[in-house]
Amino acid sequence: MQTYGIQVSGAHEQVNEIRAELFAFPEVLEVFVIGRPDSLVVVHAGRPRPGEWLRALRGIGCRVPARGHARWPRPEQRPEALLRDAA
Repeated sequence: MQTYGIQVSGAHEQVNEIRAELFAFPEVLEVFVIGRPDSLVVVHAGRPRPGEWLRALRGIGCRVPARGHARWPRPEQRPEALLRDAA
């Protein structure tokens, strides 16, 4: 079991619709809201498919960021470097 963060404008207000749409994907086990109003965490088994998830959410009218902005930092970026760059 793994998690993957996604951004959807107004995610907290649409969480039930988003959850229903993402449960159509067999790897999606749960969808949680987190502290930020436009962020969700998808709990999944196996490899994440964020491109397909976001495409499905666009299909039901959700506003999601452009593909280049919807990714978490690349694995090769070390957390220390990210924090140093943010300061």
